[in-house]
Amino acid sequence: MQKKLLLTVSENKAAHNSVHFLGKFLDKREDFAVTLFYTAPRPEGFGSTVSADDYQLNQKLQETYLAKGRQALDEAEKELISYGFKGEQIQKRLIIRQIGKIADILQEAQKGLYDAVLLGRRGLSFFDELLDSSLTREMLDYPTETPLWMCQGDVRKKSILVCYDGSEPSLRTLEHVAFVFQDQPNHSIIIATVNDGKDEPSFEGAQKILDQLSIKPERYQFKVLKGSRVLGVLLDEIKEGDYGMVATGRSGKGRGLLEKIFMGSISYGLYKSIKDRTLCIVR
Repeated sequence: MQKKLLLTVSENKAAHNSVHFLGKFLDKREDFAVTLFYTAPRPEGFGSTVSADDYQLNQKLQETYLAKGRQALDEAEKELISYGFKGEQIQKRLIIRQIGKIADILQEAQKGLYDAVLLGRRGLSFFDELLDSSLTREMLDYPTETPLWMCQGDVRKKSILVCYDGSEPSLRTLEHVAFVFQDQPNHSIIIATVNDGKDEPSFEGAQKILDQLSIKPERYQFKVLKGSRVLGVLLDEIKEGDYGMVATGRSGKGRGLLEKIFMGSISYGLYKSIKDRTLCIVR
């Protein structure tokens, strides 16, 4: 069963970290179907009642934006093919921005039932742009269920650290990782929990998921990290283990803009701290 990935594209090549991550991190690339997605800016006043001159100007601007989008999609496709992806695995989708950059991406992911959305380095700034946005509260609370992969830095080991505490978000995070990398035998999965010694950690729920998805025991490891400062302990482990991907749940009731969109305090701390490897956040 092919996994479906929605990969956001920019005309800036520095934003293609997600392309390079897929090319370098995956082994059995034939198990994935990739849609390259570009949202072209909508000229101000486009589609509204404007003068003939403004209409022509808007048309020219729109054609320019779409041409840039097609070029960016073609370049991303060539890069994926250079890494061994087949043309039939790749689709390209170009739209004129409808609601907003973030909302269009998340809506596309939800409608297409994608297994993950991939953002490159410049893609990370998409979220920061919302700090100055006038979107409504309903848009800030956009209920996306699609996991987000924020691809940055170079690919390290083909190992994935799953931040685990036995909660529903952490179980969904492990299920996502185990499902997507189910048929990637060279990828190891480390399920790590931070424990302050007050009680005995349980991995019973995690074990059930791994068994259900037929992940072989030699591919995963349960790890108990001693300490009470959860974020600090996790960051130390990430640095020491040199993981290629870090995966965490995104629960939380924070009212800050980024937190409200997709994060709890730990995942938000990881987002702000991790700058040199891919971070996966699951609802």
